[in-house]
Amino acid sequence: MVGCYLSGLPVDAIKVLAGFTTRKGDYFINRGSIEPSEELRKMVFPWIEHWREKFYRKEVEDDIAGPNFLDLMDYLGAVFLQDSVVLKGKYPESFIWSHSIFNTDLYKDYEERLSAAIATSNEKFKMSQHLEVENRTMLADSFLQISNMLRQGDENTQIQQTSTILPPSSAPLSSIPTQNTANSRGLPSCKMSRSLISVTDVWREYSVGLAGKPSIKSMEEQYGADWRKVDNRTESRFFTRHLPLYKKIESLSNERGISCEEAAQFLESRRIFDKLSINQMCKLVADNQI
Repeated sequence: MVGCYLSGLPVDAIKVLAGFTTRKGDYFINRGSIEPSEELRKMVFPWIEHWREKFYRKEVEDDIAGPNFLDLMDYLGAVFLQDSVVLKGKYPESFIWSHSIFNTDLYKDYEERLSAAIATSNEKFKMSQHLEVENRTMLADSFLQISNMLRQGDENTQIQQTSTILPPSSAPLSSIPTQNTANSRGLPSCKMSRSLISVTDVWREYSVGLAGKPSIKSMEEQYGADWRKVDNRTESRFFTRHLPLYKKIESLSNERGISCEEAAQFLESRRIFDKLSINQMCKLVADNQI
C-alpha cells in the first residue's frame, strides 16, 4: 500500500497554495459551511435507507463494511450537493443540471442559502488576508527601525569610547591604536547564523533579522557587499550560497500572489518532503532543479 499511495502529503504547502496560512484551524471550505437537509440528501442516494433498514433487521449478512459503506455514501451525497452549488455557477450549461433533484424547491432553497454564505465568507477571507499582509509589513518595518536604532546607538557608543582612549596629539604616530579599514569606514560586523535548519528561519534572518541582529536585507541595502568583508570573506561565501534561495522565495511570491513568508513555508515543506538539508536545498535552487 505504501508503494501505491502517497501518504506523506506536504499539508502546509497545499494549504498555502490554496490561499490559507499554515496555522491549525485556519483551513476551511466555503461550500461546507451549510449542511444540506436530510430530506435533500436522501434524494441523491435514495437506496441508502433501504439497505440500512435491512442491516438493522438482520435481513442481510451482518458485517462492519456494509453499514460503513452506507455512511460513506451518505457523506458523499452531502459533499455532492455542496459541490454542485459551486459547479453549477461555473458550468451552467452542463447536462447534469437537468436532473430532477436540481429543480426541486428543497435544492433551490439550499442553493440560494449556500451561495449567499459563500459570497459572505469570501469577502471576509479577502479582508483578513489584506489585514494580515498589512500587519506583517508593519511588524517588519518596526523590526527594521529598532535594528537601525540599536545599530546607531552601538556606533555612537564606539565613537565615544574611542575618543576617551586616544593619546595626546604630541604622542608618536606609531603609538596611536589603529583600526582596520572596514571599521574605520563605520561598517558593522554582522555574522550570519550557521545553525539554521529551515527555509523559514533562513528567510526570517534575511527579511527581519534574528536574535536582535539587523536583517541581511537591510545590511545589503545600506552597505552593499562591503559589510560581508569586515572580518573576512567567509560571510560573502555564506551569503552567496543562500542568495539563490532568497531570490527563489521572492520570485515564488510574485508568481503566485502569496506573501514571501508563505512562499518560504511552501519551500520548507518541499525540503522536508525531499529530506534535504539547507545546503542541499540552496544548491538545487541554484541549479534550477526546484
